[in-house]
Amino acid sequence: SPGRIMPTAVVTGASSGIGAGLCETLLSSGWKVCLVARSTERMEKIAAKFPREQSFIQPCDLSKPEQIQPACDRIVRWCGGRLNLLVNNAGMGKMNCTTESTSLDDFQYQITVNLTAVFAMTKFLIPALKAEAQTKTPPPSSSSSSSSTSTKPQNDAKSLESPGASVIH
Repeated sequence: SPGRIMPTAVVTGASSGIGAGLCETLLSSGWKVCLVARSTERMEKIAAKFPREQSFIQPCDLSKPEQIQPACDRIVRWCGGRLNLLVNNAGMGKMNCTTESTSLDDFQYQITVNLTAVFAMTKFLIPALKAEAQTKTPPPSSSSSSSSTSTKPQNDAKSLESPGASVIH
């Protein structure tokens, strides 16, 4: 609807798999989405299905920590310092590897992508998540069994419609 403020999300690992699917779901639900991954071309194909102003493509190799803060700085500028959702979806693993067969370099690469990048993305985007959360009034509970202190994620369509911000870790 005109004048409606669209909630904003950042999704890492946005160029394929679950990340790409989530981006399409959020975009089709009226969210503004920042797609973060190494493959600009694949992210652009996803974004091209929706109005241009609804998405922001942020190439970033999360295995290179030095790229993360500059990428987050650009994301914060794009979202005006207000962010509703961060999905640290990017990750990697090698199948059929044992401790003995995994090199220290391969292990460090996995740690960097799967842990360091998640920490860094969260660290640099938390101020924007908090800024958005502080501007929202929590919706009233719809039933007596609801709890505002629940740590369980909401698994219904309403969770995509909520413009509030959450940090779950």
